[in-house]
Amino acid sequence: MVAMDVTRYNFEESLDALQEAIDDPDFAFWSFDCEFTGLNVGPNTTHDLLDTPEERFQKVHQCVRAFTVLQVGVAIFAFDPATRRWTCRPFNFWTIPDAKVGKGVFASQASSLQFLVECGFDLNKCVGKGIPFVPASERSKTEQRRAQLAQRPPIIPSSDRDIAFVRDLLIKVTDWLTRSDNDEEDSADGGWNDDLCLDPTNGFLRALTYQILERDPVRFGGNNDRADPGFIAATSRDFADGLPRIVLSRATKEEVATHRATKEAEERKKDQMKEGFGIVLAKLGACGRPCVGHNAMFDCVYIVDKFLAELDGSFEGFKREFDKTVRGAFYDTKLIAQRDRKSTRLNSS
Repeated sequence: MVAMDVTRYNFEESLDALQEAIDDPDFAFWSFDCEFTGLNVGPNTTHDLLDTPEERFQKVHQCVRAFTVLQVGVAIFAFDPATRRWTCRPFNFWTIPDAKVGKGVFASQASSLQFLVECGFDLNKCVGKGIPFVPASERSKTEQRRAQLAQRPPIIPSSDRDIAFVRDLLIKVTDWLTRSDNDEEDSADGGWNDDLCLDPTNGFLRALTYQILERDPVRFGGNNDRADPGFIAATSRDFADGLPRIVLSRATKEEVATHRATKEAEERKKDQMKEGFGIVLAKLGACGRPCVGHNAMFDCVYIVDKFLAELDGSFEGFKREFDKTVRGAFYDTKLIAQRDRKSTRLNSS
């Protein structure tokens, strides 16, 4: 079966397809594999056969924190007992750190990138269409900043300039709202349905403008219901000078409700995008089916560090976080093959 190529543009669609595969009663196990920008940050992180599990994890974690994940492949396997046939549903998730949230900085190892390109990896697609994610170590800080912004008190104009700005805004919007389509002068300007384009301002004054427009539309002499201000406000840059301006468009109560619902849906989509591949891991991990990887130490540390939780730097902490997500058994096929080979040698001797 051809893998579903998942980018930021069909991510929501892929979640539905993924859930359908998980809900298949014949779903038996799933596997994953990552492509990342590097394996080794220096001589101190080179693996040694005498490494303890804790020492090996410390080296891997140091590398994982420096590099990032560019692609995660997931395959869901189902077994039909009636036909005794296996089916596989593969998904190919392109990922990239979100440049708009957090640091958005990562290192790369030239040999790793060269290897990916030689294997046909499309770096342009990864950067241009990858599903943006915020690493777990930065997500909590981002959420704290958002909570602080949500609790921020309203802006109170205090300077003469800001007070005059509010006064002029109220006059301009009130005059626009109270125009009648019977007004000859207004009709000559293009009619009652003309949009109101406000003058370009800085970020602070735009925030103040939105606060007034959204919190207290009755001040314009319009409706008493905040859900029906009589207009929709949006920022546009479609002007010759490229400067952002707030544009008001007349709207019915139903149109305002539709606009707000669309805006809320977009915000939910943005929040979903910030979790990115973490949503996929949460769905798969909670299913309780076995998970399979191959030589998967790096892959496991990468998915926890980038998508699931902020690690405390200890091997025990990593295992706790991994077990929280992957509820079923985990099998590493390389480890199984090595053990079987040793067992075969012992039996033959």
